[in-house]
Amino acid sequence: MSWLKIEGLKKNYELEDMDVDALRGIDLDIEEGGFIVIVGRSGSGKTTLLRILAGLEKETAGRIIFKGRICGEEHPLPVGMVFQEARLLPWLSVENNILFPFHHEGRAKDMHSKAVSLLKMIGLEEYGNAMPHQLSGGMAQRVALGRALSCDPDIVLLDEPLGALDYFTRRALQRELAKIYLAGGKTFLMVTHDVGEALRLGTRVIVLNRGKIEASIPIELGYPRDRHSDKFQSLLDEVLEALDDAE
Repeated sequence: MSWLKIEGLKKNYELEDMDVDALRGIDLDIEEGGFIVIVGRSGSGKTTLLRILAGLEKETAGRIIFKGRICGEEHPLPVGMVFQEARLLPWLSVENNILFPFHHEGRAKDMHSKAVSLLKMIGLEEYGNAMPHQLSGGMAQRVALGRALSCDPDIVLLDEPLGALDYFTRRALQRELAKIYLAGGKTFLMVTHDVGEALRLGTRVIVLNRGKIEASIPIELGYPRDRHSDKFQSLLDEVLEALDDAE
């Protein structure tokens, strides 16, 4: 039995006088503990797929099965999500942003030790009392990742989380993401436009084309990854070829 199975997933939008098929039948098995990276051109359906998995949008057809149970409103997929923008609440400290999912239950004050553990994981042990405006873009994204992890989700969804960062900050956070993935025992599902980033992080790269899967490429490389190695370059060529075929 598959750990997470996506069957015939479709999403159709009505846009003025047009019907837009954002997803046209996605079939995908996702293994537990993997780091799956989805790449594709703009409009290929990458973010739509993530938003459906997060429960932010409803599929038009198809189903999502997690551990043998069909997901829906009564049984949502257990995910945490990080967006391209950190979306921190400016009136809350870093610690309280991380613990935000627990505020409505009145439990945040009792979870200081959890926040300290997450702050250590994301490398911000000394910034628990800082406010969002005092953080750099990279630090803010680390806080957003800590918030996504705070509920101990089975799956972490990442929608272009490093896309707005400068080159050096992005490379540093790629290394941090790899460390958190290796240490945390979570399944990661990430969307990116950066093929190099996909190969630095992923255990499998999925190429989407106009709402369908063009290719599924296993990445059998250890961490950290040498982008100058022959194997890395060969996989890079394979992914780029699949993207070229998707034109």
